[in-house]
Amino acid sequence: MKKSIQILFLVIIVFCGFQSCTKEVFVEIPDNDPKLVVFSYLSPSNDSIEITVSKSVPLYYVRDYEESLTVSDAIVELKAENSNWVRVPFRPGEDVYRISRHDFPVEQGQKYSLRVAANNYKTVESSIIIPVSYEINLSFLKVENSSGNEENPIQYILKFQDIGGVPNYYGFLAWVNMYSDESGNTGVYKQDLYLEDFSWVMTDRVFDGKEKMISFTFYSFTNGNIGDTLFVKVMQTDSHFYHFHSSLNSYNSSDGNPFAEPTPIYSNIQDGLGCFAGYTERIYVFPMPGKK
Repeated sequence: MKKSIQILFLVIIVFCGFQSCTKEVFVEIPDNDPKLVVFSYLSPSNDSIEITVSKSVPLYYVRDYEESLTVSDAIVELKAENSNWVRVPFRPGEDVYRISRHDFPVEQGQKYSLRVAANNYKTVESSIIIPVSYEINLSFLKVENSSGNEENPIQYILKFQDIGGVPNYYGFLAWVNMYSDESGNTGVYKQDLYLEDFSWVMTDRVFDGKEKMISFTFYSFTNGNIGDTLFVKVMQTDSHFYHFHSSLNSYNSSDGNPFAEPTPIYSNIQDGLGCFAGYTERIYVFPMPGKK
């Protein structure tokens, strides 16, 4: 009995000790107001410039999914270096701000600025320089058709020559004209291809000035049909375009992995979110072997 009383007394002392060490801590939560989210990609090859403006969804905000995030009453302006600001009008029904290249031409090597202002939001800004398009001597080497495999993976292998001495950023999109689908139906359709590791943007950081091999893949269920023409769009982009899409690829590839660390999405919009970037593009066309 005496031992039980001693144990109870000890427990009371320990509990009181914990109580005396308890402190109330007040944490100031930073401002969590919505921000303007702006996306626009400038290229000399585009017929017009499109700019989307929306608002971010703050942490702990319960959103009605019928609520539109588009900001349609913003003042959106573009400016070429040593020129005046030009207002970009909103297109109702399309949820974009658009201006024709005849009203605002875009040229390689030139600097452009974007400014967006809206009620109840901070004004956001960004500036870019449109990259210069260089000939990279893209050449088509061969098709590898693993027809013995049930899924028939087909690889289109190419190479190009990187321009040395300067940082280069690339985006590659490719597709093949096909004449029959998986059900055997005939007719021309576009089959998209996928770059190595499903990442369609790259930097020349590890192959500066060297030849680079690339391969595009898709899995054919049509007895190894390789199509008759290969199209490759080569985009030479600025660093903002590359970093945004690279971070987006990393974010998407971690989806569903409970052990993946959070991936921050790149933004170059001052006081806001999104991406303002520039690129030039060329499309290369390669007939398939034996095709005319």
